[in-house]
Amino acid sequence: MFLGQRLSFRMSTHLISIIWIFYIDEIIAQQPCTRSAGIADPNIAGVVYESSVLEFDPNSPLYRTDTTIEGINGGTDVNSGVTLTIARAQATPSSVNLNDLIELVTETVSGSPFGRRTYIRLKKEIDRDGTSFTAVDDLDTVEFEISCVSRKSPTETKYFLVQLEIRDINDNPPIFVNAPYTASVDESAPVGTTVYSGISATDLDAGSNKEIEFAIVAGDGSINDGSTKFLLPKKSRGEIVVRQPLDFESVRSYTLNISATDTASNPADRRQATTTIIISVNDVDDLGPRFVYTGCVEVDNVCFNPTYSTSVTSGSTGGVLVFNPVPANSSNPNVVNIVAEDRDTLNAPINFAIQQTLPTGYQNRFQVTTQQVSGSANQYQAIVTQTSPFNRSQVSELELFIEARETLTNRYSNRATIKMTIAAVNNDSDVNSCDINRNSPKFPVPMYIVNIREGNYTKEHQLMLEVSATDGDENQVGGILFDIQGVSNNGAGKFSLKSNGQTGKISIVCIGKIVGGDHYLIMLRAFDRDMTDSSRRSTSVPVEVRVVSLGKNR
Repeated sequence: MFLGQRLSFRMSTHLISIIWIFYIDEIIAQQPCTRSAGIADPNIAGVVYESSVLEFDPNSPLYRTDTTIEGINGGTDVNSGVTLTIARAQATPSSVNLNDLIELVTETVSGSPFGRRTYIRLKKEIDRDGTSFTAVDDLDTVEFEISCVSRKSPTETKYFLVQLEIRDINDNPPIFVNAPYTASVDESAPVGTTVYSGISATDLDAGSNKEIEFAIVAGDGSINDGSTKFLLPKKSRGEIVVRQPLDFESVRSYTLNISATDTASNPADRRQATTTIIISVNDVDDLGPRFVYTGCVEVDNVCFNPTYSTSVTSGSTGGVLVFNPVPANSSNPNVVNIVAEDRDTLNAPINFAIQQTLPTGYQNRFQVTTQQVSGSANQYQAIVTQTSPFNRSQVSELELFIEARETLTNRYSNRATIKMTIAAVNNDSDVNSCDINRNSPKFPVPMYIVNIREGNYTKEHQLMLEVSATDGDENQVGGILFDIQGVSNNGAGKFSLKSNGQTGKISIVCIGKIVGGDHYLIMLRAFDRDMTDSSRRSTSVPVEVRVVSLGKNR
């Protein structure tokens, strides 16, 4: 047993000696002033990150990098001690003071044969981004030299070229160029038309932190909020296009909020800037003229079925005609001028002409001249002169249709009606009073207003209103007929008349589909049953229809 114990002890001692020899050989194999095992390149590539004053922490691994130069800097052991020195290189930026910016520190490294190794560490914060938006003044790399002298070979100096990369952090927001922006677009521009393509932004950062995406930010929902009227089709391009049709008469300018956001890999780190673009809508010649007089029934600020009345004496040449409004205006029931104006802001000149008469064939008995209204930039007046006499026995009432037409390229037009009465001479003593249709029908009120619930009344018609009219004439002349002259808001096929069998009365019914919030204006005409068209008289009254949504009170 004693002999076996001696043999075991000798073998263990021998094994320890072998391990120690291998360890010593490894240290000897990795000489000071050489790079870590397997690296023969004398050029060192290191990485640190830029930072601000508040963020900088010298103990953070973000601000130091391994030199991979073996040896203990400042060490006194002849086998491991080295002296490392930082020196400027030819490409070291002139703006960089190496002694202020970096230092060499020794840290414990488990993989080093000497147990410790030297690291390059920032001494203070560094900004890689420069002040311009180009890369010219970016400090993305600092180049310098590290010299190494080992205590083992003090007469020999080795040099290592260091490329210290300063990596970007997303510390700058995008900045718009030449913002805020303004643009203009014609109201007639079709959907998809490019309104503005000059929105641009830049960023002092690098890589994905510098790449920018644009977007339209939701607005305040006001009438001038353009976020639903315009579109930014590509995030990478600051281009605005028309998304919905425009109308100068409704909205003349829009405000868009535009964002520029960088594309940092971590969404939480992304930075954003916003600006505005004001888009003015240009008026184009897309609307016809409108007749203007106080008391007319208006739909969307336009006189609906504008009508005037006038009178001349049978057998005489009346000269310049004098007009009254229809319906009569209580504040000014007497004389009005036939005046029209361009509904656009282009103030197109307007010319008047008699289109036709009813009965037909009397246009040549009138002359129409046009003159601009004094003191107005856009209003024009029709001067209508009677040039030939009328014989009341042939025609006692006449309708003239006068056209107001713009003289610009599109030449839009509108039309008004002139109701003319041919009065008898000497209080009708020249004719048999029993045969004369002296009176026009009369409605009891100047206007009707009716509310109706929304719905589809195509199959089951809905009675809305019963209207009556009277006539002061006698016998067959006193009979009254009704018709619908016109309906606003494209509602001609949604309403109809229904006779209830009573003279002088008519019912207005809804025969179509109507939607809550819609408004319609029906011009209802009452005319007598005079046997001759030339003597027939008529009167019109507006009926306003308001459609109430389901669930709301009438």
